[in-house]
Amino acid sequence: MIRGIYAAASGMVANFRRQLILSNNISNVSTPGYKQDVTSSSEFANLLMATDAQAQGGTLGPWDFIGPTGAGTELDAVKLDMSQGDLTETGNPLDLAISGPGYFAVQTPSGTAYTRNGTFFRDALGRLTTADGGLVLGDDGPIQIGAGDIAVSSDGTVSAGGEVAGRVRLVDFGPQENMVKTGNNYLAPENPAAQEGPAQRAAISQGFLEHSNVDLAKAMVDVMSAMRSYEASQKMIQLQDQTLAAAVSEVGKV
Repeated sequence: MIRGIYAAASGMVANFRRQLILSNNISNVSTPGYKQDVTSSSEFANLLMATDAQAQGGTLGPWDFIGPTGAGTELDAVKLDMSQGDLTETGNPLDLAISGPGYFAVQTPSGTAYTRNGTFFRDALGRLTTADGGLVLGDDGPIQIGAGDIAVSSDGTVSAGGEVAGRVRLVDFGPQENMVKTGNNYLAPENPAAQEGPAQRAAISQGFLEHSNVDLAKAMVDVMSAMRSYEASQKMIQLQDQTLAAAVSEVGKV
């Protein structure tokens, strides 16, 4: 009976965490370049059960097991869904979208960070920056943009007033490297020793932004499903508690 309470409690914890992750995805549905977190759940170690008479008599055979019984639920490691988001035209010459696998490299106070968010600006010093002031890196360091109309080619070459200002540095770590979030829509390889390389299969579209890859309708359905599962586990604990109280009460009478 206590086992049932533990199993139901683990289900509540797992579904609460799942709701938090899904809610964060939903809150970033309009964040350019955002990649949703995806979760999966699994059972704790299974136990094999058999009838008491067989176990005590020592006659237990491979055909006598009732079968696996789950001891609870836990969330597996949270992974990033790196699938491509839709491209939305903005008309802003400093909005850049990546098609294909790759990341913009940005110089931040804590080091080089990576992002798919191409919402860029030109600061007072003429540097290409992110919304939080990070410097967008080119092949030769931060990109300095002069006066005049800005043009960005598909390979990332930036021109201003007809003069080439540099080339946006697009990098990739390959499909074998998992990326993790570090805040402010920045990413980093899960393995600190991972080496970046040029994004060979990526292209830049000027005047576009990559939309978040969160499917809002599906995310809402998943939130409701997690809530229902949480409530079911909660009711199971209440039922187990009532049964345990009744058992203690009846034992006391005997």
